[in-house]
Amino acid sequence: MSIPKRMTVNCPKCGKQLSATVFESVNSDYADDIAMQIMSGDLFNVECPHCKFVSHLEYDILYHDLRHGAMIWVVHNNSPEYTKRVSEIRAMPKLPHKTFRIVNDMNALKEKVSCLESNRDDRIVELCKVFCAYNLLSQRPDFDFKVAFYTAVSGKEMIYLYDNDGNNICCELHDKAYEYLKGLYNGSLYAAQFDDNYPIVDYDWAENIFIPLLEAEVNNLPAEEEIYEEEKHKQELEKQRLIEQRRQEELERQHITEIQKERNLAILKRVAVQETADKRKKIIKIMVICVAVALITIGIIIYAFYSAHNSELRNFVTETMSEDYTNVYADIVSMEPEYFIYTSYNNTPHDISKVICECNTVEGKTIWVVVDIWKYPGGSSTSEEQNEAQYYSKSDPKRIVGKVTTSEKVMDELESRIGDIFVLDVTEKINNSMRRK
Repeated sequence: MSIPKRMTVNCPKCGKQLSATVFESVNSDYADDIAMQIMSGDLFNVECPHCKFVSHLEYDILYHDLRHGAMIWVVHNNSPEYTKRVSEIRAMPKLPHKTFRIVNDMNALKEKVSCLESNRDDRIVELCKVFCAYNLLSQRPDFDFKVAFYTAVSGKEMIYLYDNDGNNICCELHDKAYEYLKGLYNGSLYAAQFDDNYPIVDYDWAENIFIPLLEAEVNNLPAEEEIYEEEKHKQELEKQRLIEQRRQEELERQHITEIQKERNLAILKRVAVQETADKRKKIIKIMVICVAVALITIGIIIYAFYSAHNSELRNFVTETMSEDYTNVYADIVSMEPEYFIYTSYNNTPHDISKVICECNTVEGKTIWVVVDIWKYPGGSSTSEEQNEAQYYSKSDPKRIVGKVTTSEKVMDELESRIGDIFVLDVTEKINNSMRRK
């Protein structure tokens, strides 16, 4: 429980009275920043309202840290009641805490609170202070050492060494030094025999056991030959480890190189296959173009040939046939038709519409002549039974069947079947000739 009270004190500078708050005891739950107030000294400072001078108050107080399980009494050793007060504190029933300390002033309280907040063992911190002081004096024998002070500020742990003139030298407390001294202390008889009934753990306490701890450490060291052999063995193991590490790294590099080579080969194969495929496509494309050009050329030649041939036949017919087509008609109707063209509806054969005859004329020219059935003898018959004999040719018995709608389609089919022919439809010309008569 925190017990504050008001008291009147005189300002050490102007001598005027001022009111200050002091504590008989203070708990860690008194304020969220109570530990910081103690470490900074603000909890024990008071400002004079007259001259603004800040005074530091020293008085006995109990700090009860509930979070870390610690009780720290400040009992000033310049008081005539000091021994009695210490005995009374040690006779009090103790709470189930792990840390009980008696310190002689507010600076010592600041150090203990800093240790609690940094999760450090204050005994090891005191040994670290002695260690730093001894190192300093070995390097600076002219330094008039007086006191060492530990503090933790902004995450850094520092040890300040002061001389009689107030000058200081600071050094940072490193984990390596702390752990080394912690190992020395925890393995010694001093730790096993430590009295935790409110002991006074300060610089003097640590200095009294520091040298014996070092001497015990030296006595427990192995012989020089053993140290040499152990160090040699460690060096050999380290050498083997490095060799194995290099071997593994070399194997890894070789493996990576092989993988890279395989990848490069795969890429080269893909490139080669692609180039081959591109060449093949190019060759095929060239061949297709050449074939297409050749076919087009052949087609043009054939078309020109047939055009010339058909023109020749057409000219021949025009020249050999007189305006009077009677004789031509007589010649045609006297021949036996090679093909009959008829129409059909709904797949049922119907009237014969035209006949096609082969007419051999001079110079061996062959002309196929199409004549309307009505101009052909017997062409008026529409009975399939009566015309059945006319559906077939004696020389080329082919019957034109299927759903025929126009005679032109049948003539086109004939041209494609028979080949190099010329079909001349003289029906219109014969009709015109007969009308003039």
